[in-house]
Amino acid sequence: MPLRKQIRPESKRRYADLKLAPALVPKPLWGLSAYRLLSRGASWRQIRGDTLQAAGHRCSICGQPAGRLTCHERWDYRDATGLAVLIGLDARCDLCDAATHMGRAAAHGNRQIALTQLCRVNRIGRAEALEIFEGEMALWKARSHRRWRVAVDGELLRRYPQLRVLLPA
Repeated sequence: MPLRKQIRPESKRRYADLKLAPALVPKPLWGLSAYRLLSRGASWRQIRGDTLQAAGHRCSICGQPAGRLTCHERWDYRDATGLAVLIGLDARCDLCDAATHMGRAAAHGNRQIALTQLCRVNRIGRAEALEIFEGEMALWKARSHRRWRVAVDGELLRRYPQLRVLLPA
C-alpha cells in the first residue's frame, strides 16, 4: 500500500482530484534540484524559458499571468523503492509555489498565504486544507527518515541531457 494512504486520513475529496497540492521535499533531498545544480546558468535559463513559454507565461496551476514565475520541478516519490524521479517541469506563480512548498512557506511565516491559495485553487474549506497539509507533513516526516535514489524521466532527459547533473556519478 502506498505510504500516503497509510498516513493520510480519509478525506471528503480524493487527493488525486486536487489541482494544487503540497509536495513536501524529503529532507535528504533538500538542495538537490536542477535549479541549484545547474547554477542558474545558460542550461537552467534554457530549461526555464522553455517551461514558461510552454505555459504561455502563466501559472500552470491557477492560470494567472504573473510578473514572476518559478520553474517548478515535479518529482514522483516512489516510497516502496526509495526512488525520487524528476517527472516534469511547470510554471508556478509565487502563491501556488508557496502552497506546493507549504512546509517551507510555513517555516518562513507564510503558512496562511499558502493555505489560502490551496483553498482558493481547489475550492475547498480551511479545515480540509489543514487536513491535507497535516497529512503531507506526516508523509514528509516518514519520507525524511529514509535514503533516496534519484532518477530523471527518460523523455525529460532526452529533451534536456543537462539534467544528468541530478544523477549519481
